[in-house]
Amino acid sequence: MPYYVFRLDEGAKDAQRPRLLKFFDGYRDARDFARTERAQNPELDAQTIRVVFAESPELAEHLLLQPREAPILREWEK
Repeated sequence: MPYYVFRLDEGAKDAQRPRLLKFFDGYRDARDFARTERAQNPELDAQTIRVVFAESPELAEHLLLQPREAPILREWEK
């Protein structure tokens, strides 16, 4: 399965629209591309350029748009 690199752009009503930039067969290539994109655009944060591992671009986009649960804080992490 390939790795997809997306850029999340602000859309209407503060919704984020993912835009596929490129896809790679290996994680290291996708990671390096994402890091280069972030370095070339310092106004972007790490959440704007995302790498997703999925079977298809449609599934990757669907995974990006799913809300994620907040991590559970342990007693010693507070």
